[in-house]
Amino acid sequence: MSTTIIYISIKFNSLTLTPTVFIILA
Repeated sequence: MSTTIIYISIKFNSLTLTPTVFIILA
């Protein structure tokens, strides 16, 4: 699960939406 979160974070990092990912997964 952690690996998936990291992968998504890296992908969204390009769009600077990493904080949004953490909020959704919170």
